Amino acid sequence: MQTWFKFKPTFKEMIWGGDRLKREFGYDIPSNQTGEAWIISAHPQGESIVENGDAANVPLSQLYKMIRPYFGPGKNNEFPIMVKIIDANKDLSVQVHPDDEYARRVEDSLGKSESWYVLDCQPQTRMVMGHHARTSEEFNAHLLSGNYDTLFRNLTVNKGDCFDVSAGTIHAICEGTLLYEAQENSNVTYRVYDYDRVDAKGNKRELHLRKAMEVTKSPCKPDPIESEPIVIGNNKVTYLVENEYFQMRKYEINEDLTMELGEVFMIISVIEGEGKINGNQVTKGDNFIALPKEEKMDISGPVTLLIVEPKKEKMM
Repeated sequence: MQTWFKFKPTFKEMIWGGDRLKREFGYDIPSNQTGEAWIISAHPQGESIVENGDAANVPLSQLYKMIRPYFGPGKNNEFPIMVKIIDANKDLSVQVHPDDEYARRVEDSLGKSESWYVLDCQPQTRMVMGHHARTSEEFNAHLLSGNYDTLFRNLTVNKGDCFDVSAGTIHAICEGTLLYEAQENSNVTYRVYDYDRVDAKGNKRELHLRKAMEVTKSPCKPDPIESEPIVIGNNKVTYLVENEYFQMRKYEINEDLTMELGEVFMIISVIEGEGKINGNQVTKGDNFIALPKEEKMDISGPVTLLIVEPKKEKMM
């Protein structure tokens, strides 16, 4: 049975998008205003498609239901995670996402907690991460008064920075950032501020202030996660994020490494270099799912991987 699946991304054109997904990864983007590559997605608004083996041309949601037991324990037939690469050619809107309880009640959806790894950015690139209000009442008052400069918290980011952006966190990815994002399988976003810009038809994008005020956490001042790599010979393994939904790790492979697989599937993204995994040739921009039936992965480089593994509890 096939246990190694390569996926073709789906793309989203955005008012703030660019062409870096093509320049950096060789992706066949639809235009020079492409903002997102949904590299692993079973979401109905954009699915990844299997590219290899007997399952070629099968959407991920269908594959997951067809061979659900091979992905790991549990009976939940909804794929739990989405992974994107985001090209912020211009600033994204300042926004917030609801937690699971609110999203189920109001949107009939999962909530959206996410984690970010900065693949690259321009010097002095900023990011909105949290806000300066001490209470929800203070946040709401500043927001409704339009006091954005004093309300939103701006950080300078660097290549390799990592953030755990839990539901309820005000945030915005800003111009010059190339970002890897792992998240719950949801597309619920409440836009708070969009710089009064207009689309090609002269229309402003919708804001969602009431819902945003209901879900935003106060106080909220997240900082980058500090992680020290574990050195294994000439290789490095960095545990970037672990939250209630998934964990994300970075593997910098310069000599052969064997890695044991756990009870659940792994999402594997090649972010630098090229090499082989269990004899399969991999190169920058490739994205895979490995099923736990593989038991182990033999990796050769030089190659850098980001690996996202869902929590078993979220598959039950």
